[in-house]
Amino acid sequence: MEIVLDKNIRKDILEALFTKCFNQLKDSDGDNFDESNDQEFRDWFGIDYLNDCLKFCEIIVVREGEEIVGGAIVGMQNPLSWPDGKKYELFILGVLPEYRSKGVGAMIMKKVEEISKVNGAESIILNTHELMSSTQRFYKNLGYTEMGTLKGYYGNGSAVFLIKKL
Repeated sequence: MEIVLDKNIRKDILEALFTKCFNQLKDSDGDNFDESNDQEFRDWFGIDYLNDCLKFCEIIVVREGEEIVGGAIVGMQNPLSWPDGKKYELFILGVLPEYRSKGVGAMIMKKVEEISKVNGAESIILNTHELMSSTQRFYKNLGYTEMGTLKGYYGNGSAVFLIKKL
């Protein structure tokens, strides 16, 4: 397996990866979502958002041969919301279902932390849907602590915010 920064990856390939990852959540997370809410990845993080985000972010891709099996987008947090300018944000992380629980996500997060440190960040923040309990456990097992919950952050629920000092 190879982990690389790939600023030139086609946006449609990146969106397809994250869509597949989101649409096939871990069973414990997937069971928490009500299918009647008609939740789609594009509602959270579609290609339109990628166009804006990718101007200022790093793209991490994990490949197994020619196949992209995971990835993440990380970048500086908006200085208007976090004025100290020392925070990086993990905007999204996804690992294909067949590669989960094999260390791929942890490998990506290690790279996220390396990139953040190199760029002067003192901490990393992220958020996840309140119903994604296994995802929250994943981050907490990597040393992230819960900052709080923002009610109604997503159109279909609240967001749990986590942080890790570097």
